[in-house]
Amino acid sequence: MVKGYKNKIALVTGSSRGLGKYLSIELAKKGFEVILVARTVGALEEQYDEIIKLGSKSTIVPLDLCEDGSVDKLGLEINKKWGRLDLLVSNAAITNELTPLSHLKPDIWEKVINFNLTLNYRLIRSFEQLLKSSKDAKCLFILDKETKEDKPYHIPYSVSKAGLEKMISIWAKEVSKDNIDIHYCFAPRMNTFLREWGGPYKGVPNFNDLDLNDLRPALILAMDQTKNEIAQIANQDEEPSFQNTIIALEKNGQLLDQIFSYYGVLSSNLSTKQFRDIQKEMA
Repeated sequence: MVKGYKNKIALVTGSSRGLGKYLSIELAKKGFEVILVARTVGALEEQYDEIIKLGSKSTIVPLDLCEDGSVDKLGLEINKKWGRLDLLVSNAAITNELTPLSHLKPDIWEKVINFNLTLNYRLIRSFEQLLKSSKDAKCLFILDKETKEDKPYHIPYSVSKAGLEKMISIWAKEVSKDNIDIHYCFAPRMNTFLREWGGPYKGVPNFNDLDLNDLRPALILAMDQTKNEIAQIANQDEEPSFQNTIIALEKNGQLLDQIFSYYGVLSSNLSTKQFRDIQKEMA
């Protein structure tokens, strides 16, 4: 652990997976005490354990940030415990189901705009004073460069991200005389087979955006992750039990299952040389 940021408090939204998880770990390595905010309790607990092993501190906050008053309550709790916030990383975002704008249900439009745009207004509203209480506060907002390509069927998501960029650019001018340093960056391109499923029924596979060049590295990553998960279960120090062995094995390999959902359909419907070569190599 690098101690240069010891006693600094960072909050990361969407910290249980993907870029949010990566950023949380990197901040912990630098010495930050990280407040982990996400909706999935199990994933947050795993993240907490990983940070503790690094010799850093973290606090898990299983929270749906869109619930009425949740952000304000979180701000009050941070104020009570630390009295300030040194770094805010706004990473959490959701996408919409791919559909023409005229077919989009109003509740989906509102959900995406509320989560990706209005939620960030609420974070700013509740945390600005906490940031001002820090000697050297910083904010980082994660945007998406692909929304600048005006892709069809992505309108709510694209509008929410464009609105976020404009909002934080103007807010930066409003607090330019204060000690808050505000930045935004574009999320790195994500492997299309690893993206979280959006749309109805708690998420459906998104075949429209798949890039076959991503399949091989996605399979290798998922297989390595599955093997590591099995090794952790097999080598744990605790006495084997139904919960830490049978249940743990049942939950194991979820990422690989997601990729095979694509792979199975492609195997039955795609016969290009590129896909056949991937099948031959990965068999």
